[in-house]
Amino acid sequence: MGNSLQLLGIGFRKKNILGFKNIDVYAFGVYANGDGVKKVLSNKYGNLYASKLKDNKDLKNDLMEADIRITVRLHIVYDKLSIRSIQNAYKESVGNRLEKFVG
Repeated sequence: MGNSLQLLGIGFRKKNILGFKNIDVYAFGVYANGDGVKKVLSNKYGNLYASKLKDNKDLKNDLMEADIRITVRLHIVYDKLSIRSIQNAYKESVGNRLEKFVG
């Protein structure tokens, strides 16, 4: 993703078919400018250890509300899917979570 963006987190989507078979649908990475993240969050969280920040919901909310460039890179794993199926799976998994942040 270039020198200016750093990987902040990863995830993947599995789908259960008929209750017995799991398929990997897609994987994604979330990238942001590390200096931008530090600048926005250092005043509030700079003195805390990583172990204290791991499950900190305020940190996640502050990061999502910050005015920094965030990029999500999507990698399709299951190549037999139509684009509509991919859109529906993405909306089901990620879209609902994003609505919590932006309404």
